[in-house]
Amino acid sequence: MKTLVPYLILFMFSAAISGKLLAQPAIQWDRTIGGSGNDFLYAAVRTPDGGYLLGGSSDSNISGEKSENSNGSKIWLVKTNSTGIKEWDKTIGIGDTGIGLRKLLLTSDGGYLLGGVITDDDVNVVIKIDKNGVRQWLRRYARGKTTDFEAMEKAPDGGYILGFTSLLDESQSQGPIKGYDYWIVKIDVNGRTQWEKVYGGAGSDQLESLQATSDKGYIVAGASNSGKGGDKSDPAKGYGDFWILKLDPSGNKQWDKTIGGPGGDGHAQISQTPDGGYIVGGITSGTAGGDKSENSNGADYWAVKLSATGQVQWDQDLSGKDYTEGADGESFSVIIQTADGGYLIGGTSDSAAGIDKSEEGKDFESIDLWVVKLAADGTKEWDKTVGSGDWNHLQSIVQAPDGGYLLATSSENGIHGDKTQDSRGGSDFWIIKLAPENVPSPQTLVRINAGGPDFTTATKKLFIADQYYSDAFNVTSSIPSGDILNTTNDVLYRTARNSPYCFYEIPVKNIQVNVTLHFAETYYGTPGKGGGAGSRRFNVDIEGKRVLTNYDIFAAAGGAMRAVQITIPVTVADGILDINFGTGAAGQPSICAIEVVSTNYTLGPLADAYVRDGNFSTTNFNGSSLDIKSTSGDPSANRSSYLKFKVPQALTIAAAKLRIYGHNHEDTKSISVHAYGVNNDSWTEGSIVKNNAPAASTASLGYASVNNVYKYYEIDVTSYVKAQQQSGDEIVSLLLRDPSNRNTRMVFNSKEAISKPPQLIIQNVANSTARLSQEEATFEQQEKELSVVFPNPATDEFTVLISRQHAGNISFQLVNNAGESNPIQAAERVRPGEKVRFDVDKIPVNAGIYLLKVDSEGFSEVVKLLIAK
Repeated sequence: MKTLVPYLILFMFSAAISGKLLAQPAIQWDRTIGGSGNDFLYAAVRTPDGGYLLGGSSDSNISGEKSENSNGSKIWLVKTNSTGIKEWDKTIGIGDTGIGLRKLLLTSDGGYLLGGVITDDDVNVVIKIDKNGVRQWLRRYARGKTTDFEAMEKAPDGGYILGFTSLLDESQSQGPIKGYDYWIVKIDVNGRTQWEKVYGGAGSDQLESLQATSDKGYIVAGASNSGKGGDKSDPAKGYGDFWILKLDPSGNKQWDKTIGGPGGDGHAQISQTPDGGYIVGGITSGTAGGDKSENSNGADYWAVKLSATGQVQWDQDLSGKDYTEGADGESFSVIIQTADGGYLIGGTSDSAAGIDKSEEGKDFESIDLWVVKLAADGTKEWDKTVGSGDWNHLQSIVQAPDGGYLLATSSENGIHGDKTQDSRGGSDFWIIKLAPENVPSPQTLVRINAGGPDFTTATKKLFIADQYYSDAFNVTSSIPSGDILNTTNDVLYRTARNSPYCFYEIPVKNIQVNVTLHFAETYYGTPGKGGGAGSRRFNVDIEGKRVLTNYDIFAAAGGAMRAVQITIPVTVADGILDINFGTGAAGQPSICAIEVVSTNYTLGPLADAYVRDGNFSTTNFNGSSLDIKSTSGDPSANRSSYLKFKVPQALTIAAAKLRIYGHNHEDTKSISVHAYGVNNDSWTEGSIVKNNAPAASTASLGYASVNNVYKYYEIDVTSYVKAQQQSGDEIVSLLLRDPSNRNTRMVFNSKEAISKPPQLIIQNVANSTARLSQEEATFEQQEKELSVVFPNPATDEFTVLISRQHAGNISFQLVNNAGESNPIQAAERVRPGEKVRFDVDKIPVNAGIYLLKVDSEGFSEVVKLLIAK
């Protein structure tokens, strides 16, 4: 790789995150979607609700996930939720004519724009549909002998820009523009042509991509073997080059650039970068030379960063090794810009591991997906090989809301390689979700020693070493000794992060939390340093809102070398708690420690099971589901579910809500599931049956309307939970049933399910004004409720702080994303309330996201763990 322009700002920012190696992301899940025929996925986009819209071609009739007949090849759209589960599908055609999808856009009115080709007469079409799949308009576009649909994007004025490769008959060619050309068409919001332009040289010029630019013009990229002449300003650099065109809003050429090496370069995909320049991805071969800084190992990926005027700033050649005659090597498909300012480039590969490729293929002759993550300066951060053992071709990469990535392809294989679901017939849609890059799981309890290492207080509270920050100047301070008044934890206040500007992005569950900021002035006003009140005044913003303006630590604490804390209630809505420290009237910000403590407590069930009436009245149902059904007919069909929770007396309850994850299993109707209090807590999940199940002790506490959508349904049970606590009873038993005899079965996850178990959410009344010495006891119960894993992500080792709810023998299991369990053994004796260390190298697992199940007599819990070894 060669770098032509230094990036001081990028270097300064990278200093703030230095040492954070990005591990190769694990596969979180994959989904096979198809019918009994052939279904080919061509495009995927993220929808505003966090799900995905998949588009392709299908000749399947009703079968599998396909709800409508195709009767030939038709466009097939599939809408999924955020976890890839189908929500709806739509088959779209033009009578009996064969039609295939090539491009897909979400429109500003909530509908979709489909770009496709009528296969019978090779005519390109654009179809506008509303959000329900109803066609609003259709337009045909053709020019000359052959027209290939290559690109479709939104235009700055609300219309659309289309890109084609067009071939005229020889008799139609004019002047120096011959052969294949770029054909660009601007249409309005209703598909009517506003202008069209043709660009080319005397050879073949194939348009590959285009995009609107910040100046309301357009950037266009493709491949060309034309020399200088026609619309080309530069001579050819090899036997195939990238050809870049910059157009004004009316489609007139402003400049063009030919980018390439001595070999062949093509399949160029381009987009504008935040600095006004451009990133181009494509395929390359041949030796270094021209704009190419590295030799290729056969056919390789090629990423090229351009300035705003098309000058090469850096380039990166990416490949595996052992390229041999007859093998394809790497075949580029797509490059996207990632949320962290880098790039993800992807396509397919049949190369062996080596050079830039860290993994072997899934089979000897398979062609796998291969994606490579680049930093903003082009440096490789990680790569990932994904395959099903057949020929996969990457069509789209979509960045997910959680920072991970969705890969979209097609596959003919059944369960094989990374594919976990059987084929539906011929070829199917196949989507793969990659986890975020070393992003830790959202937490309910985080303590950070800003500017310092791990520190454990006298009451066994762990403040982890400084992390989750971005600090362009990376300035910390520390004093070796000195008595800090107002606290017994002097060490915590002797270190601080104090930069002109820094911010923390802390992964926190979407709940209300108390954020406690810990300060001490260890410079101004101390012996020999001078200053005092007014010397340091800075601002603090949390979740985009100003919470402290010109905050003066010295004045607030009553002098130097004194600890002071401020606690602020905050509601987190996006999984990340943002805390910004910025300069104010004097000096620069300084923060010693940050605590984030949930005011909501998530309690898992001690026991849960369901019972059946009639012929099943003596049968115990204790598995991974909780069933509910009620009918006035056959009593054997009736099902009710029981749940038992322990609610500690130390909690001061403001609200209590029961959450159960599941759906209406039989149809789309909304069924009211009611919750009832049960005073008799003597039942156990291993022995409860209809004949011995306790009756409800209350009227309905509330209900949830349950339909066919998988989600958490919530019932307010505050009145009963508070009454139980006030009576001195820590155990809360609840009964779920349908009192309306709707004769419909509803199925929910039990505590034995791998994910999304039942929850009792307790909103606690917290003391938000406590100082640290008092606060040490205020939140002690939080650590007793759930076990804590740190560090998370784990590389060489991780430690589990065992919840005090456990008793007796304690066991551990790691569960992967396929649901496979792997028991792990602690090196020392395990006791509740103590820390247990695990050596990652002694656990036979690969890097990835796992569920750590901690089980004991009477209590079970699951903690998410990311292993990044």
